[in-house]
Amino acid sequence: MNETSSRSHAVFTMVFTQRQVDMATGIPGEKVSKISLVDLAGSERADSTGATGARLKEGANINKSLTTLGLVISALAEQSNPDRKKKGKDFVPYRDSVLTWLLKDNLGGNSKTTMIATLSPADINYDETLSTLRYAPPPVPPPPPPCYCNDHALLCHLLLRARRQLRGPRQANRKQGSRQ
Repeated sequence: MNETSSRSHAVFTMVFTQRQVDMATGIPGEKVSKISLVDLAGSERADSTGATGARLKEGANINKSLTTLGLVISALAEQSNPDRKKKGKDFVPYRDSVLTWLLKDNLGGNSKTTMIATLSPADINYDETLSTLRYAPPPVPPPPPPCYCNDHALLCHLLLRARRQLRGPRQANRKQGSRQ
């Protein structure tokens, strides 16, 4: 680790919003896209860097967030594996780190994610290079393409149906409460 190195992750997020008005109905709508560029600080072993005090604490926090990122990627890869034995919804630990919480939509949402890793061919960096390669997510089937609902009538129908489904149990509970 060099003396001027900032021991932190950097996240730069751009949000693009396209507003449009349906010419037939005059109803406004919008599409939102988000691009996040992330520069992850590398994990370094405290004994090899000689870090102490605040630098040691920074390194520990970075290692924790990188470990959580690895756990999130593994959990998402496991969920998307069609041959897995355990069915049902698994827990993805997004909240265990600020980094994974910020990248929640990018990692497990309706998105495309690309990871670029910087490696070193030097013998002295063998362990760090191997650790970096382990972060590359295992191959998973591509996610379904993003879905857009441009049909206003269909959207209204779906919202009304969901509202009726939500009101159904409430009204049944009210009727039972008034009978007692």
